[in-house]
Amino acid sequence: MLRLHNRAAMFPWAIVGLVAVGFVVAAWLWLHEPPPQAGIEWVPLGVVLAAVILVDGLRRVLKRPLLTVTVLDGPVLEVIERWPLGRRIHRIAALRIRAIALHETSDGDGDPYWRARIALDDGRTFDAVEGHARYEVERAVRELRRALGLDAEGLRGG
Repeated sequence: MLRLHNRAAMFPWAIVGLVAVGFVVAAWLWLHEPPPQAGIEWVPLGVVLAAVILVDGLRRVLKRPLLTVTVLDGPVLEVIERWPLGRRIHRIAALRIRAIALHETSDGDGDPYWRARIALDDGRTFDAVEGHARYEVERAVRELRRALGLDAEGLRGG
């Protein structure tokens, strides 16, 4: 049984969570200890603007789940997507996998970033592993292909 984890979403979750806590503390302090009267007319606007930015950040960041990909007997691929308030489990027959491939992209600084992408016949994709270390992501692609009985190109042998 092969099990892979994609925890890349955890860092953005943590950052947005810390910002949310900071916003709540700042709002509480503002309500309980109002600032001096000079410039006070801008404070409510600032609080509302910060709340809108925070809600938008939460909406964007929390759309991305943590993933656990497990190859079960059959072979069946089990993909568990986890969010802070729920999870979704997919059990996918290996015959429905169109390809498992190394997908190259770049991060925000333009550095190479790699994903072990599982493409299904219905168009959905799951990134089982991702990161800057190409060799680790390539190894995950090879292990997934071998566990699911796919050839070196990520296609079903036949």
